[in-house]
Amino acid sequence: MVLGDDVKAGARRDGTLTALELRVVSNTGAYGNHGPAVMFHACGESLSVYRCPNKKADGYAVYTHTVPAGAFRGYGLGQVVFAMESVLDELPAASASIRSCCASATSSAPASR
Repeated sequence: MVLGDDVKAGARRDGTLTALELRVVSNTGAYGNHGPAVMFHACGESLSVYRCPNKKADGYAVYTHTVPAGAFRGYGLGQVVFAMESVLDELPAASASIRSCCASATSSAPASR
């Protein structure tokens, strides 16, 4: 379970992403057996789908006095992707560009050789 996430994004006027920053705090419960894997997937996979030269992720798995958490509904990815997409949906309004322009400019492309 993700306790909180904070996402910051920067883009040019044409919609090209220039920076993504992600901070995630995850409730791993009383035991940390799935904590590192949840953070790996939540942070790594949510940032990897966007083409952007500057990325930063801080992830914290926090022990709490609750039932242990683990692999549940996408390994913590659902909450983080929702936060990322919500922030990216706000970028076009702030920069007066079109969402479709942002989507095509930021989608991950196969690696070139």
